[in-house]
Amino acid sequence: MRLPKTAIFPTKNVAWGFTVLPKQRIFLSFVVRLSVEGSLYQITERCAGCGVCRLWCPVGAIQGRKKKRHIIVARCVSCGVCGRVCGFGAVVDDEGKPAARIPLKEWYKPAWDYSRCNGCGECVEVCPMKCIGMIMVDESRQSRPVLSRPGLCIGCQFCMRRCETMAIHPLLP
Repeated sequence: MRLPKTAIFPTKNVAWGFTVLPKQRIFLSFVVRLSVEGSLYQITERCAGCGVCRLWCPVGAIQGRKKKRHIIVARCVSCGVCGRVCGFGAVVDDEGKPAARIPLKEWYKPAWDYSRCNGCGECVEVCPMKCIGMIMVDESRQSRPVLSRPGLCIGCQFCMRRCETMAIHPLLP
C-alpha cells in the first residue's frame, strides 16, 4: 500500500497544498489566512510543554510532543490565542516579540450595533470557535447575530474584520 504524498506551500496570506492519493487522484487544498497585519506565531524553546496553547487553538494548528510543540503554518489562522494563554512567553510573533499573556476575563468580546447590522451572517461563518449564532427578531422574520456561546469566544476579532457594515465593535466583558 502506497501512502499519499503531500506538499504544503505556505505564503503570507494563503497556504496551499496538494495530496496525491492512490490511483493518482490529486486533492488540492487552500487555506486563506485572516491574519492580523500578516503576523504569524512560533513556539520557541521556552515552551514548558504544558499544552494550554494546544487546548485553546481553535483550528488544531499546534502539534508536537511535550516541550517540542510547533505551529502548523498551513492551519494557523493567526488569531493569537496561543500567545494569550501561554504563561511562559514561549509564543513569539514573526518579529520575534513574545506575545503578551492576557487573562481570559480581559479578552474582548464582540458587541453589535444592530442599527448598522444587515443580518448577513458573515460573522457567524468566519468565527473559528462557532460561538456566534443567529436569532429571529420578533415577527419581522429578520435574523441578527448574537454571541450565543460567550465562554468559547477567544477574542480573535475575525468577526469584526469581516463585517462590511462595521456593526461589530470590541467590548470588554
